[in-house]
Amino acid sequence: DVRIYNRALTPAEVMNLANRVDVPTGLTAHWKLDETSGTTAADSTANGHDGTLLGDPQWVVPTRGGVGYHDTGTFYPTIATNVDAEMRGVNASTYIRVPFTVGANDLSNFQFLNLKTRYDAGFVAYLNGQKVAEAAVPATPEWNSNASEERQDDKAILYRHHDLTTSIGSLVAGNNLLAIQGLNSASDDEDFLLSAELVAWDIHPDDEISPNAMEYSGPSNLTESSQVLARVLDVEEWSPLEKATFAVGPVTESLRITEVHYHPLSATDAEFIEVKNIGSEKIELNLVRFSNGIDFTFPSFSLAPGELAVVVADLAIFESVYGMGINVAGEYEGRLANNGERIRLEDALGATVLDFEFSDNWHPSTDGGNRSLTLLDPTNPDTARWNLKSSWVPSSVEGGTPGEDDLGPFETPTPTETPTVTPTPTPSDTPTATVTSTPTATVTSTSTPTSTWTLTNTPTETETETPTETPTETQTETPSIPPYDRTGEGFVNALDLLVILGEKGLSGDLPSDTPEYYFGFAQYWNDQVNP
Repeated sequence: DVRIYNRALTPAEVMNLANRVDVPTGLTAHWKLDETSGTTAADSTANGHDGTLLGDPQWVVPTRGGVGYHDTGTFYPTIATNVDAEMRGVNASTYIRVPFTVGANDLSNFQFLNLKTRYDAGFVAYLNGQKVAEAAVPATPEWNSNASEERQDDKAILYRHHDLTTSIGSLVAGNNLLAIQGLNSASDDEDFLLSAELVAWDIHPDDEISPNAMEYSGPSNLTESSQVLARVLDVEEWSPLEKATFAVGPVTESLRITEVHYHPLSATDAEFIEVKNIGSEKIELNLVRFSNGIDFTFPSFSLAPGELAVVVADLAIFESVYGMGINVAGEYEGRLANNGERIRLEDALGATVLDFEFSDNWHPSTDGGNRSLTLLDPTNPDTARWNLKSSWVPSSVEGGTPGEDDLGPFETPTPTETPTVTPTPTPSDTPTATVTSTPTATVTSTSTPTSTWTLTNTPTETETETPTETPTETQTETPSIPPYDRTGEGFVNALDLLVILGEKGLSGDLPSDTPEYYFGFAQYWNDQVNP
């Protein structure tokens, strides 16, 4: 808010202003007024020096939520009031007023005050006329100033917290005003965002103890990751509040992202990310969070070994598409970019669980074709492979498989050692056909087991009609791993197909961008790789 005078003018000042002649050329000044309707500007000193407004003093009354605009859709879920027409190509700055009321009893108990902002590219905030927070603004912001630096979209949609506890004294009982100037990097920039939330809270007075508080009597065992708040009572005075976060369980080792549905059909908003516990013990996900791509912090939530769960963009839409029987951890803020982006998952202490970037160019059917990205091998200890196209395939069904594993592994049929033979009689009725079936097995001592089976049918003339078998082996034990299991998992899947293709010097790409290659794996091997 801009205030020129907060007092009555002297006669000399009035004459000065009356005798001044201004010759404006276009817009020369931009004054914000308290009035949101009508044509009267009231004298703030209550001395009756009211004025008449010319033009349209009407403020745009926004919908609860963010203010801004965006071409590609990253900010759309955050924006409730679109100011594209008012800002783009007109002015890099906009002004937002948030009036609110504080009760006298509440005000006396407030001990903490926090301003949460999401912005692109800068802002300066005033609480009842006092500047309390700013980011990327010039030293003296003008009515049409640009932000001093650009802000990336992936950061703009995440809340930034500003501690205003020292500004609690600026609040008054009754009506208050939070005024914000939002600044874009340029008036013709393709996007803009400003969203703000002012949060105040109190703690129990010294003579009261929270009913949820626990008196310390010895070490406590935490069953999930938690933030602990503690005070010490020294005679009659409480110590300052201390906070500490404790992580429980092998979350970093056991939690993996297994499916990403980033671009569902345009008619729905059924985005989801699936996670899985690949470990051997239950993990607690409280305070585990997505810090990039989406904004989500897990509540008190656990996953048993092998259990899956999803976080979703819109629970109502998700359940209308997939039903209500899926293990949903909650709704996240923001939306996944349709052209791919970076996803970061952190444990309760901020340590990296996964940090990778996917692309919409990996598999076209996942980019608006209603297939999700599905991870081939969640148990791979090399988390850098989450960045590779070869680690992901389209889901086996449209819409993906949230809350359950995608297509299961293939079992390779074991070669038959005793073929059935129908002998061909000669004119003398003497059978003359015999088939020799010679299975041979070779197992190498390398870390990637390989095996080869051959079957030969060699008719020879003989006077007996009973087939004979002569097994030969290069070692005494029959291999226990299926012949085409190149990765040593005990079964054959699409990852083995990639290894086999590489061994044969063929293309490393899968034979198709659709999940049908799963079903044709055995036939593909017989027809294309080892005819």
